[in-house]
Amino acid sequence: MIQYLQDNWATIITIIVALLPALELIVRLTPTKKDDTALDWFKKLFDAIVPNRKAGGGNHQA
Repeated sequence: MIQYLQDNWATIITIIVALLPALELIVRLTPTKKDDTALDWFKKLFDAIVPNRKAGGGNHQA
């Protein structure tokens, strides 16, 4: 499993970035706020892992 993640990391990130806008649209259209909270938590986690996704470029240091 770890080897698969390492080998396909770029593809996995690309898929997540492509799905986020669609997920956000669906979540924001639903009447409950529980799913909004879950999506916000996931986006914060994702921004911590991939900081350059932020508008303005982020601050990723190797």
